[in-house]
Amino acid sequence: MLKLVSVSKGYVDGGEFHPVLQGADLTIQSGEQIALMGESGAGKSTLLNLIAGLDVLDSGEIWYGDYAMHDFKENNRTEYRRNHIGHVFQQYNLLTTLNVADNIRFCRQLKGLPENTQLWRQILSALDLMPLLGRYPEELSGGQQQRAAIARLCIWSQRSCLRMSHRQLG
Repeated sequence: MLKLVSVSKGYVDGGEFHPVLQGADLTIQSGEQIALMGESGAGKSTLLNLIAGLDVLDSGEIWYGDYAMHDFKENNRTEYRRNHIGHVFQQYNLLTTLNVADNIRFCRQLKGLPENTQLWRQILSALDLMPLLGRYPEELSGGQQQRAAIARLCIWSQRSCLRMSHRQLG
């Protein structure tokens, strides 16, 4: 379960404080799927960066199961991200010298995971990537690159994935 309690976050720009999130509450049960929707600048990316431990909240609490993420120091946030969070950024960060299959395989090998061919086939089929495995990132459309990055994340984490697309969500 993921629980946010009265989460607030803002940024200083030009010496002026700009609040982005103010007193946000959210509970996501294990296995539950949600969509973050809102206009540009509404705080979707800020919220995801807080959940992923990429940013530090100004006030409030974030709980991931029994982990009090709001109390984490940087080394704890790094360990949390490494073991519990996967993130597909707007720039998909595929390695240009590797084809789709090797991009996916590379991340799995970095983590020392055995190859789970059933999971691999299931994810690649669901994302319609099987015909693209031999292609390089520059040979793919933006949507295909995004799907390859999502597949890499899902295979790396070996569990369900959260997906956010700014084009789809605002």
